[in-house]
Amino acid sequence: MNQPIDEFENDEEKIITISKNESLYLNDSLTLLLEHPTNLQVMSIPMRGIQGNAGFAAREDLILKLGEAILEVTRPGKDTNFVNISLSIEELFLIRECCQSYILFNDEPVGYNLMKKIYKALLGDHIEEKKQFDKLLSDVNMTPSIKKKSTGEEINDSNRTSSND
Repeated sequence: MNQPIDEFENDEEKIITISKNESLYLNDSLTLLLEHPTNLQVMSIPMRGIQGNAGFAAREDLILKLGEAILEVTRPGKDTNFVNISLSIEELFLIRECCQSYILFNDEPVGYNLMKKIYKALLGDHIEEKKQFDKLLSDVNMTPSIKKKSTGEEINDSNRTSSND
């Protein structure tokens, strides 16, 4: 029933539709993750401290995706306050960490709305398959019934009884 994280393909992308408020909230909740080479390793540190409204450090590509979404959703003449954004499974899990269900941004429940969208993107296919499977099972009578023996079985049973006499 559960789909482990490692069952997702590494390069799999999901598209979610986010509002202007959701894109601004996510942008405010993330800080850029910088990589600094050291002797033999690379050390990653957040651009600004993980405090206040920047709760999580994200790679540059996610920050730029959010930037594109913000530019699109705030474009003059735009007729809607929504934009599609393509996110990797890793990015979906990261932004899920930013989403507390009680968070309001300009009176919009952005945390709650984003969590629903993220889980739908991650689990939507699985939930639909489960619904179809449950529907198939609902048509199957799982209660064992006692059936009257067919004539052939009755003859065989009577032959066994007479041969045992």
